[in-house]
Amino acid sequence: MNIVVFPHKTKEFFFKPDSSLVRDSKDFFPPDFVKEISVALSVVVKIAKAAKHTPSEHANRYYNEWGFGLILYPENLLKSACVNLFSIGKALSPDNTAYVTDRFLPIDEIRKIDYLKFTIDNIVLFNNILEIDFQTEIDKSIEEVSKYSSLKSGDLIFIEIIERVPVNIGNNLKLSYSDQVYLDFCIR
Repeated sequence: MNIVVFPHKTKEFFFKPDSSLVRDSKDFFPPDFVKEISVALSVVVKIAKAAKHTPSEHANRYYNEWGFGLILYPENLLKSACVNLFSIGKALSPDNTAYVTDRFLPIDEIRKIDYLKFTIDNIVLFNNILEIDFQTEIDKSIEEVSKYSSLKSGDLIFIEIIERVPVNIGNNLKLSYSDQVYLDFCIR
């Protein structure tokens, strides 16, 4: 399975190993080499069938489910990796750093979500959903990835919708939509 991540407001993307995927709310225990952590809220689309060189106007044929997720970043590694391409790969690959909700929704329910709420220690960082045209972003993302790499059924594309924010040991992260909590875990 491919895990593709589009950082906030960029057409660039990177791949994460499948060992980075977390499908439930288990707590995150950073490895010793991670000293600073940040998190980004993402829309996640699940690819339904193989796609290669897919223009955005046809991308909707290749997915039918979407959800939300969080990407954790080892900021100290990213800062030190700026000069070395291989170090950037290491910085983006730690296990258990791509959280995804266990509930995916049919694509036609994108506009039916009442709200999306993301909190850290009950401080609201995001509480909206209607301002973003998710389907357009998803379609553009599929076009961009499929230029360079084939997508296959089950692949996940994370499209970050907020800038990364710092988190600390002990912080509780919660992600809910339509009055139900889907992710709730701590940084340990």
